[in-house]
Amino acid sequence: MAKEAADSHYDVIVVGAGMGGLTAAALLAKAGKKVFLAEKDPKPGGYVGALVHGPHQFDTAARLIMGCTADSPFGPGPIFTLLDRLGVGGKCEFIKVQPFCTMRLPGSSFQMWTGRQAFMDGLRRECPTGLEKLPQLLDLCNELYRGVLAFSNLSSPWGLLKVPFQFPALIRYRNAAMENVLARFIPDGRARAAVASLWPYIGLTPSRASFLMWATMMASYIEEGAFFCRGGLHRLADVVAGSFVESGGELALDCAVTKILVKGRTVSGVRTANGREVSAPIVLSSADPRLVFDELVERASVPDRYRTGVARLEPSIRAVNVSLVTDLDMPALGFGFETLVFESWDMEEVNNRISAGGIGVFTLTVTTAADPSLAPPGWHLVSSAAALPGDVKPSREAVKRQGARLLDEIVKHVPGLLDHLVLSRPGGYVTQEFGPIYGWAATPRQIGRGRLGPRTPIRGLHLVGHWTQPGHGVLTAVLSGLQAAGRIMGG
Repeated sequence: MAKEAADSHYDVIVVGAGMGGLTAAALLAKAGKKVFLAEKDPKPGGYVGALVHGPHQFDTAARLIMGCTADSPFGPGPIFTLLDRLGVGGKCEFIKVQPFCTMRLPGSSFQMWTGRQAFMDGLRRECPTGLEKLPQLLDLCNELYRGVLAFSNLSSPWGLLKVPFQFPALIRYRNAAMENVLARFIPDGRARAAVASLWPYIGLTPSRASFLMWATMMASYIEEGAFFCRGGLHRLADVVAGSFVESGGELALDCAVTKILVKGRTVSGVRTANGREVSAPIVLSSADPRLVFDELVERASVPDRYRTGVARLEPSIRAVNVSLVTDLDMPALGFGFETLVFESWDMEEVNNRISAGGIGVFTLTVTTAADPSLAPPGWHLVSSAAALPGDVKPSREAVKRQGARLLDEIVKHVPGLLDHLVLSRPGGYVTQEFGPIYGWAATPRQIGRGRLGPRTPIRGLHLVGHWTQPGHGVLTAVLSGLQAAGRIMGG
């Protein structure tokens, strides 16, 4: 890949090769647009990109994905739609992960399964009572997910007027907190904690998290299924990036954009780190909007009201990740593809431990449980993630310390692990920081229309990816890219 633009003028410039930016760029190039895609990192994909160490490629931030099939109960998924439109569907093989997650809480362990009956049976084995209204709760989740998909696909503002009549539940629950709604369906505290235990996937405890975000996530996992990409989830990003280049798009890696150029209130292009200026009438940015409107765009070009609105939004959690290779038989030890390990059944106590600098909850992902070809026979690739406390970017030393704490917690659940690390690195593991991993925090006020809109006050400057509508995650980032490409091609 190049490290700089080959030309001085393009139809569209995309800043950032995360899945939102990649999606939009690939579709626009496929449609014949002249597109330049600048990525500051040495690889495309953002949180879907691989962490490479020697011969090993770890999927660290994103592991499971949804929306990959053509025949789900909700119609073709966004990821299926993207690959189909690009003509590269055959280059990604998706492996269904079943069960898709194991929950380990003090004194207990249970599994989350796709398929409604299997999902309910798994929870009822853990909580024989207290789940009498679980079917009604899942019905509501499905109704909300259908509404969100329909709302996201609206192409006319007149369609908004129909939403209250077609999807009244979407209006009723749009500002609801997860805990408040779950308490009405699942009064028993232990049963409710079990049902809500995927909350780390949205980054907030049930008392603060959006019920709508949780409901759509659960509907997708349960009804559509959870998937991993053979060869590693990073293959999805590689395939889309490859399609972009094959369609004539220009992808520059290790190419940071230092300025988004604006004349009056209209975007005119970008300037890269080496001082090169490249022009375009349209710029799509998947970068952190706080960086975009505080540093990349001259302050005089951004209305004060808009900048104040961005500043008031709450970013999501940051995370530390530990990746390692072991010759322990992790599946035989009870660790399937994904395990969530909690230090308490009380989710607020878990959050308090995180705020105090502890671990509280962590994921343990064994990607080789789904695809053994990712490592030599008998070896397993393992990645583990936990939240970092606070919003202030920690120092490298602080990240290392938190990574060491995380490894200590892992060892408590995998005795003997330290004697079975085979990664050629001091300590036998790699520490990595992410964040904010979900863009904006998924509070009821910061999902859907509560997030920044894709259009900005600067004409021609659009936002794409998990910082903008409709929300965070690989699926919604792809959906934002599909929508951005559609708007641009539609004029």
